[in-house]
Formats: sequence, structure tokens, C-alpha cells
Amino acid sequence: MLGPKSRIFLVMIGTMASIANFSYDAAMINSLNIMNYFATYFKLNSTTSGLNVAIIYAGSVLALPFAGPLLDRFGRRKGMIVATVVGLIGCILQVAAKEIIQLLIGRFLLGTTFIVVGAGGPSWLMEIAPPKSRALITHGMLGSLPITGTIGAILYLGIWQSTSDWAWRGGLMGELVGPIIALCVLPFSPESIRYSIAKKRTEEAFDTLVSLRSGDRDDPEVIAEFESIVGSIRHETEGTSENSWRPLIKPGPNLRRFGIAVLTNIFWQTNGTNFMPYFFTLVISEAGVESTSTLLKVNVAISAWAALANVCGIILTAQWGRRKMFLLCTPILGLSFLVLGILQYYIDTYQYSSYGIGAVAVCFIFQWTSFSSWMILTFSYPAEILKYTQRAKGMVASQAIGYLVGCMMTYTMPLALERISWIYYIINAAWIVPMVGIIWFIFPETKGKSLEEIDEIFEGARTSSLHEVLDGVEIEMSTVTKDSDDNK
Repeated sequence: MLGPKSRIFLVMIGTMASIANFSYDAAMINSLNIMNYFATYFKLNSTTSGLNVAIIYAGSVLALPFAGPLLDRFGRRKGMIVATVVGLIGCILQVAAKEIIQLLIGRFLLGTTFIVVGAGGPSWLMEIAPPKSRALITHGMLGSLPITGTIGAILYLGIWQSTSDWAWRGGLMGELVGPIIALCVLPFSPESIRYSIAKKRTEEAFDTLVSLRSGDRDDPEVIAEFESIVGSIRHETEGTSENSWRPLIKPGPNLRRFGIAVLTNIFWQTNGTNFMPYFFTLVISEAGVESTSTLLKVNVAISAWAALANVCGIILTAQWGRRKMFLLCTPILGLSFLVLGILQYYIDTYQYSSYGIGAVAVCFIFQWTSFSSWMILTFSYPAEILKYTQRAKGMVASQAIGYLVGCMMTYTMPLALERISWIYYIINAAWIVPMVGIIWFIFPETKGKSLEEIDEIFEGARTSSLHEVLDGVEIEMSTVTKDSDDNK
């Protein structure tokens, strides 16, 4: 029998494995972009290289109508399992691809799963984690991303000189590992407590909560937390259809929550955090570093650097809060774009190839900043601020909107670097300014609050905290007992 910490850890492992390809895929494509054998095999140019990345986002956008209902109707666990199976099929199609169309279909299917696991994983952990350690647990799941990216970069560093098709196919096979591990773990993981309550399986939800906390059904803190969750979920779901998208925008406070979730995902896609890792090798090669071996080594170093940044970001976010990390790190991303633009201008105008070293240094600064903030908060912050009735569909819809923007960014970046060079970086730097202003005025702090207490920020109503419920814990197990009797 697994203990409380072990059961939460089981969910962490399953969700970590299911999202592993987020970063592995970026490191893989970054390496494949400069491997002649891969480009020659599929006859890639700047347009099709962009499409090879953009098709991932297209899959995520087109999966929007199905992803949210899948997680709400069948639960976080079953929804993640279904998505992981589809992703595994997509990975197999990639590995076996003989023509570019098969490669693109495989990547499209993989993209359809990104939006499900990207929404389901953080939501699931948010809904089962203890309030005090919610951020640490959820961000810990996201901490796997740069690690898998580093593994992918190292793998291609070892095989780039091989002329065999199975060299790059072997790298593609690496994307099979995460889904396989996830499918071995997810079926044995505890379902979301809030999902079970919404489905009126209250006794099951209480048993799950007990198993994830102290293991004592008479623990007053467990009872208090449970009563608080039940009250909140019942209030939210009363008169609301499970398949309705209306809670995303009605009433007004819900629209504000959803709007912030959408902005978070759009900013993630447009501040470079998500599209730059796919093209660091192109950025650095444009800056004058042309050796394939050197580019791949830099790719490994940047990926390993991101892993360290991610750990640092998890710690700082827990200590400083979400809003402060947004406001501290976003301007640094803008400055990085500005410096890249200046360096690229001098490289293009005066042929100062030695400035390429500066471009490499800026890429390292950019990667540290983005992976210590946006790469963590884009998945966890929206899941915190959205209510239960919004969470799955809101995460999916906001990510789909972000991926639609990302599709455009990744498709156009190789062309932009080729045609407008340094101007592209300056445009991105200028966009950061209004982004910081919007974050300052609109994004609230959620540090230290339970999911139920966050309601107060948006709705202005006083919600019962855990300690307030403890003061009147004479309600004990009334809710569970009533539901248990009703089900007999």
C-alpha cells in the first residue's frame, strides 16, 4: 500500500512522462535542423522546416473541441491515458516515415496530445496536491522538461556524423519513451478529488483525499479541507452542464480569469520562450557560428543550462510568488532580443563574425530567464486562477489560442531570420514593453492561497479558509454520509 507522498509522486511521474516530449521535441528539431542527412531525405527548405514545427501547434489547435470535454467527461486520468496513446501512435508514424507527408501526420497527431497533457497534467496535480505544497509539486512536474531536452540534445551530438537513416530515426525513437512510461504509471494513479466530487462520487473523493494526506479519516484538517472543496465544487457546478463552455466567460469574474489564462499563453508564444528553443541553432549559425559540431555542443550546453534554470525557478517562484517572477524575468527576455538584434546588425553590416560569441552568450541568458519563469508558470498559473468548472476547458482553450499564435511564430521564424535578420529581434524586443505593462496591471498574485481562497481575488466574496472551517468542524462527515446514503 503506497503512502500519501508516494501516491502523489506516482501522479507526478505519470504526468512528467506524458509531457516529456514538449522539450525533447524542441531539442530534437533543433539538432535535426542542422543535420544534412535529415534535410536531404525529406527535401526540407526554410518553408518546410518551419512547417515541420508549426504542424505540432496546428494539431494542438484543432484538438480544442475534444480536449476539454475529454478531461471533464472521463476524468484527468483517463483523458491523459487516451491522449498518451494517440501521442504514441504519432511518434511511431514519425519514426517509420518514408515521405514528408507521413512525418507531418505523425507530428500532427503528437501535437493533438500536447494540448491534452499540457492542460490535464497541471490541472490534475493542482487538484490533488496539499495547498501548502501545491506550487512546489506542480512546478516539480514541469522540472522534467529541460532534463528530457538535454537528453535529446546529447543523443544527437553522438549520432550527427552517421550517414545512416537510422541515426536520425534513432533520435525520433526517443519520443516513444515518455508515452510508454506514462502508460505504465497513469492507470495506477489516484483520480482528481475535485473531479470525483463533481461526478457526485463523494465517498470515493474523500477516500482519495485521506490517502493523499495523513491516512486518518478522523484528521480534522483533512475533514476541513474536504468540506471546503465540496462546498466550492457544488457551488460552481450547480445548474451548470458538464459540456457547457459558458463558465469560461460567465459571470464577469470568470471572464477575467479566462482572459488572464489566454494572455499567459499568448505571451508565452510571443516572448520567445516557446519558439526560440526550436531554432537556437539557426540563430547562432546566423550569427556566424557555422560548425555543425560546435552548434550541437552549444545545443547540449543550452539544454543542460535550462535544467539548472528550471530548478532555480521552481525555488524562486515558491519563495517570491508568481507575479514577481513574471515582472522580473519578462523585461530580461526583451533585453535579450534587443542585444541579439544589435549583434546581428553588426554581423550583417560589418561582417564581424566574432560577435557570434556574444550571440551564444545572449542565448544562454535568454534560456535561463525563460526556463526559470515562463516555462514553469505558463502551465501552472492558469490552472491556479481558473475555477474547477473552467479549468480543463479553460486550460485547453487558452493553450489552443496560444498554439495558434505559436504556429505562426514557428512557421515564420526561419523566413524572418533569412529575410529581415536583425529587424526581427528588434520587433520582438519592442513587443515585450506592452506585455510587461499588461502583467503589471492585470495579473494577480496567488502565492500561499488554496484554490478555493483564490476565488476571493476575482469575486470579492469571502471564501472559507481551511482554518475557518476547522473552527467549526462539527459538520464532520455530514457531506460524505449524506451522499453515501443517497447512493444506496
